[in-house]
Amino acid sequence: MRLAGKKLSRVSVGIFSGLLVVAGLATLFSIPGRVYLADMRHKFSRLNYPYREIAQRLRQEGFTEGLILAQNYVIGADLKLNFRDSFVMTPEEKMNFPAPIGYDCLLVVWDRDTRARLTILPLC
Repeated sequence: MRLAGKKLSRVSVGIFSGLLVVAGLATLFSIPGRVYLADMRHKFSRLNYPYREIAQRLRQEGFTEGLILAQNYVIGADLKLNFRDSFVMTPEEKMNFPAPIGYDCLLVVWDRDTRARLTILPLC
C-alpha cells in the first residue's frame, strides 16, 4: 500500500520474491526437522519422546502392566500404546472414579521441566 504510485524495478521484485521463497522453505523444513534431529541434539519435544525405548527400559526394570498415572493425555496415551494391559489415569480426567483394584505396579510419569525430560517412577 505504501508503494502505490511508485514503479518497482524487476530486480527489487525478484529480490523480494526470492526472500519470500527462502523464508517459506526455511519454515517448512525447520518445524519437521526439529523432530527428526532431536536425537542428535538431545532435545526432545512432545512430538518425539522416545516412548518405545522408555517402555523397553521399564520392562527390563520389571514394569509390565499396572496403573499409569500420567501428567496429561498425550503422555498417557503414548504409554498405553506400549502397555496395553495397563490402566491410565490423568489429572485432566473429568470423571472422578476410583482407580481399579488389582494392579501390583504403579507408574508415575511427569514432565518435570520445560526442556521435555520425563520423570518416570515405577513403583512395584
